[in-house]
Amino acid sequence: MRQRLLGSTAALAFVLVCVPVAHAQPGGGGVRQPSAPPNSAARIEDPRDLEELRRLYLELEDGGRLSQTLRSVARFLERTKAGQPWWLETIQDRLELVAHTHIEAERSAYRKEVKELVNDVKKQLRLAFPPVAAVDIPNDDGSKLSVFWHAVPGAEKYKVRRRDVSKDKPWRDPVEVKGEKDSWDDDMLIRAGRRYQYSVHAVDADGNETLIGESAAVQAKGDLFHKRRWGLAGLVVLLSGTVILFIQLAKRGFDLKIRKIAGLEAVDEAVGRATEMGRPIMFIPGIQDMNDIQTIAGLTILGHVARTAAEHGAQIMVPTCRSLVMTAAQETVSASCLDVGRPDAYDEKKIYYTTDEQFGYVAAVTGAMVREKPAACFYMGAFYAESLILAETANVTGAIQIAGTAMPAQLPFFVAACDYTLIGEEFFAASAYLSGEPQQLGSLKGQDLGKIIALVLIFIGVLLTTLITVMEWQYSFAGDALDFIRNGILNTRG
Repeated sequence: MRQRLLGSTAALAFVLVCVPVAHAQPGGGGVRQPSAPPNSAARIEDPRDLEELRRLYLELEDGGRLSQTLRSVARFLERTKAGQPWWLETIQDRLELVAHTHIEAERSAYRKEVKELVNDVKKQLRLAFPPVAAVDIPNDDGSKLSVFWHAVPGAEKYKVRRRDVSKDKPWRDPVEVKGEKDSWDDDMLIRAGRRYQYSVHAVDADGNETLIGESAAVQAKGDLFHKRRWGLAGLVVLLSGTVILFIQLAKRGFDLKIRKIAGLEAVDEAVGRATEMGRPIMFIPGIQDMNDIQTIAGLTILGHVARTAAEHGAQIMVPTCRSLVMTAAQETVSASCLDVGRPDAYDEKKIYYTTDEQFGYVAAVTGAMVREKPAACFYMGAFYAESLILAETANVTGAIQIAGTAMPAQLPFFVAACDYTLIGEEFFAASAYLSGEPQQLGSLKGQDLGKIIALVLIFIGVLLTTLITVMEWQYSFAGDALDFIRNGILNTRG
């Protein structure tokens, strides 16, 4: 009983706080009736104001960050005198209603109110457009312009003509646009820095053309930065700063701990086993060339394996299917043997090229496995259909197997057939784990922080989506914040 009483009290308090009394009207369900838009408005002629007007109109059509866009519209109309004071007051009143109406009984009227508000504002903005206007599309390289016009009832199509004012060229042949549209984005050989003018004719069902108007000359401009992606830029700066910070900390001797990777911890065990049995070690750096990051990561691990093998006096075989990979592997093994003072342990003939053909390479490697019977096999790189063939063949010979790849489709086969598997990012973190170099350790820790930030953004996005779905806060702060994460940081819309 006490819990029910507390719940009822909390619900009553929420209603009193969130729904202003001023919005309650008899018989209206708390919803203010929309006012009709004016029949006329001041025309916008300034090119910058036209660009902003077009941007606001497109944002209203898109529906993202709606409450923020409506406030921007109110400020724009007030600044340009394109709207009347009673209209601005109506927008502010309805925005307040939109932000606070969350009662179950009023949700249907609430959605209707928002839709009517957006439609009324779009009508008001359309009245501020000239009959035909052209603007530069922002945040591009200056190769596109947008032209829009007042729709004509009964028009089957529109004919849009363009001329280059800068070069004083004649009108181009018209481009036909369907009658249900009232705008067109022109990307046909637009040159940044030049000025263009447009004319639009409406064409009815009988083919009669009516001139709607001509636009003022507009200049195509390129932008160095996408001004609506400052959130993404800030995130990049944050992640880059953390990487630099951790690198500096590592250089100054701070202990940056990295969890143990079982597959790399088992390298000494595998090499020791090969030494005791007097059998070689086989290292396969994948089937891709040196332009694949997995091949580079595999050769980094090869250096550690070759160093350990030279210390124990074990032989190492590296069959490759790319000539550049063979050369890089030879240099890696040679340098590792020199590092431990065993240059005599390097045998160039054991690092050889077979063929570029996928299954020809697999046949050569599996044949070598059957003949040489290696005690340890390492698969480090990019693998495809050959992964299970290699692993099962080595399993028959009784070799201990350690694999590492970032190919999601091949990981299940390696996990099932090998003793140890470096999964995904463990494979790429191996170079930092083995070398202990400050640059690599700092980069690894900085990337870990980036993953934490991504998880936080995911959590916030899920929370906001839940609130919007359950509480219908789409047109309040929750909707604006979610839209900023999606489009300002994650860049899901251009």
